[in-house]
Amino acid sequence: MQLLSSEFLLDGQPVIARPVPALPPEVWMLGTNQKSAAYAAQHGTGYVFGQFMSDREPGEVIEAYRSTFQGSACFSAPRVIMAVHVLCADTEEEARSLAAKGNGAFDRQADEDAKNSLARPIIKGTVDTVTDQLRQLEAAYQVDEFLVVTSIHDYNKRLRSYELLASLLQGPKQS
Repeated sequence: MQLLSSEFLLDGQPVIARPVPALPPEVWMLGTNQKSAAYAAQHGTGYVFGQFMSDREPGEVIEAYRSTFQGSACFSAPRVIMAVHVLCADTEEEARSLAAKGNGAFDRQADEDAKNSLARPIIKGTVDTVTDQLRQLEAAYQVDEFLVVTSIHDYNKRLRSYELLASLLQGPKQS
């Protein structure tokens, strides 16, 4: 962060990162608990709450970040991205089937999650269902953006999930 703000010193001499981009990069911290939220808030970075890999209540973690946020050269106000696990399919049945078959990197968490009352949720369904669930999360936690992780073993089904998700960004089709 000191390099980004041209404040980094080495042996008392300023070090300037080159090339200097027209728009400075944003600094974000990915975390899953109050400790990482507090660190991001203390340093004035954006915070990405990794819901897909956390067993913490999102509201508590995000509120901890917002309530202690200290403005910086990166951000003058807190900004939150929620990283979520999404399975989008052409039908509800297919989405449930994909989730039931296992979800790639998360398979090893299955036993732990079964015992955990805050098991990591998977947003799954058709475009309409996924849209509704994302809007509910957005309203509940006032997130600025979503980062989507789709862990499906079958490459073509994973690609189709992302295609369907992309259609959310295009809005309604015009006739």
